[in-house]
Amino acid sequence: MIMIIIKPYCEVTKESRPMPQNDPRQETKQIDAPIAIRRLSSESLMSGQHRLVILHNGDEYILRITRQGKLILTK
Repeated sequence: MIMIIIKPYCEVTKESRPMPQNDPRQETKQIDAPIAIRRLSSESLMSGQHRLVILHNGDEYILRITRQGKLILTK
């Protein structure tokens, strides 16, 4: 977990006093560490086939391998 604290800009006055601790302009943001991304080989995904149907949000997408060995995803 990474925590970023953003401190607001403080104008210098004749008295040069810092901003109060309970100033609403002072924020604390919490950022979660990135999650590891799953990796699959195209061979294991396609299982020896040249086309694969993927269902996403009720729609069908076709992932296919071209003769040149490139992957194309179409709706």
